[in-house]
Amino acid sequence: MHPDARGGVASPEMAAVNEAYRALNDPARRARYDAGLRQPAPVPPPRSAGPQGIEPDDDVEFVPAGRGTLLGLSLPWALVLGVLALIFVFTAFASTARGGKAPARSGLSVGTCVIAQGGNIAVERPCSGPHEGVVVAVAPAGIQCPLDTVTLLDPGSPQHVCVKGD
Repeated sequence: MHPDARGGVASPEMAAVNEAYRALNDPARRARYDAGLRQPAPVPPPRSAGPQGIEPDDDVEFVPAGRGTLLGLSLPWALVLGVLALIFVFTAFASTARGGKAPARSGLSVGTCVIAQGGNIAVERPCSGPHEGVVVAVAPAGIQCPLDTVTLLDPGSPQHVCVKGD
């Protein structure tokens, strides 16, 4: 029951043990506890049968959904789910915001012929026409290209391309 044995999580049983220790360790509280043991317990009123002859059961606790809940979830969890739903809807429609078509991407891939525009931006060109090199690798940002290649930015993605000159 100790929190150290349960990964730092306190249990209701451990709280009851601590409360009993505080009551029995304090002489004044111990005297009140002992006095309470000497008094007869109150007799509960007779229970009436519920619907269809079923007796109410004291062992089952019913906790109605009250304030601070939405669809049975606590308010913070309901807010988290709402925000996630908004993000989902926003991202689903963001890619089709331009006339129902996804935004154009460069899509540079290995074997694509390119020229360097503005010094470091790769622009696709037909391999049958004038071009400066061929893409030999597509790399995520932060990954170095081989020494015998030139690193150019792919304007349609967060990646860069490694280009080998002709």
